Amino acid sequence: MTTITRRSVLKGLAAGAVAAAPLRALAQQPPVIRIGLLTDMNGPLSQMNGPGTELAARMAIEAFAQTHPEIKVELEAADMQNKPDVVVSLAREWLDNKGFDVITDVPISAGALALSPLLDQRDKIGLFTSPQSTKLTGEGCGTNHLQWVTDSYANSKSVVEAQLQADGKTWFFITGDTALGRDLQNTAANFVTKGGGKVLGSVQHPYPGNTEFSSYLLQAQASGAKVIGLANTGPDAVNCIKQAGEFGLIQKGQKIAGLALEITAIRSIGLDTAQGVLLSDAFYWNLIDKTREFAQKFKAKHGDIPTAQHAGQYSAVLNYLNAVAVVGLDAAKKSGRAVLAQMRSKTFDDPLFGPLTVREDGRVVHQMLALQVKTPEQSTSKDDVYNVVAVIPPDQAFRPMAEGGCSLVAK
Repeated sequence: MTTITRRSVLKGLAAGAVAAAPLRALAQQPPVIRIGLLTDMNGPLSQMNGPGTELAARMAIEAFAQTHPEIKVELEAADMQNKPDVVVSLAREWLDNKGFDVITDVPISAGALALSPLLDQRDKIGLFTSPQSTKLTGEGCGTNHLQWVTDSYANSKSVVEAQLQADGKTWFFITGDTALGRDLQNTAANFVTKGGGKVLGSVQHPYPGNTEFSSYLLQAQASGAKVIGLANTGPDAVNCIKQAGEFGLIQKGQKIAGLALEITAIRSIGLDTAQGVLLSDAFYWNLIDKTREFAQKFKAKHGDIPTAQHAGQYSAVLNYLNAVAVVGLDAAKKSGRAVLAQMRSKTFDDPLFGPLTVREDGRVVHQMLALQVKTPEQSTSKDDVYNVVAVIPPDQAFRPMAEGGCSLVAK
């Protein structure tokens, strides 16, 4: 039997007082909006996210300060090491002991899904600008997070429909052995069959860090499929396309469709090898004057052009802060859901993504782009890598809300 003594009670009370001290100290300071950015600083996703994502968030804060200098905003960034438990641990520390209001980026879907319940409980906001799983707006939707930029549905739909229109009726998938890879393949395969095409086969490879794709590419070649769909990303996708070039698959008539390719991957591969590859994205720096203006400002500080994730981070943070200014600082600190209600109240005219709407299921809806990698002769600079094949309107780009299975959506 455990004996409870006066000393043990006092000791417990003292420990509680120590734990509560940081929050009491914060409460005595003037209110500040605190944003915590969890990203991949050094791993396989660091080029498309990483330090560039932190820079984009700081640029958004600077832009907001020009019109609302009275609202103070602080940003802290950390490397979440692509581990869901690290995501939750760092976020819990920020939310419970440092008074943070927002957690943003979170490149891996498993980390975002694990974090969502904590955000709901604390009534704080998640601005997820990198994870691509549609579960975030489906069975894993939550009251306090938004999914910005793109997802596996939008990426797959844009690419498959463009290939089907170009007579790419038969497909073979090379898929990273991850939840995202399988999600990309299943979603794309569904669009292929719905569009009158046929899936001739698929193969999974270890992910990340796979460097040998010859056996998978030979299977794709032997299938006779007109299109090889790559349901992988990062260095694995780069290695796969480079080896496809070495085998001459594109030159022999097979097409490569990237379901989650980024501009950083295309530049790493080079136009000589990647030319003709079809992919989709939510942002391209060279689309219109406003995207070019942002890209030049970003490049002047980062040394490179922005990815869609960088642009999404800028967009998400700036639109969030503008909503804070409308509801008021005190109300925003008290309730993240109050800010999200304001963000859902109207369509934003976003300079980087065009008209932008926040849905009830947490999906941020905007146009998508079907893109094709240029030939070296078509390119005017190392950053000029895409031809825009199609612009998909917001109401056609993303999964209809009624099909997602989000419990927050009225039946």
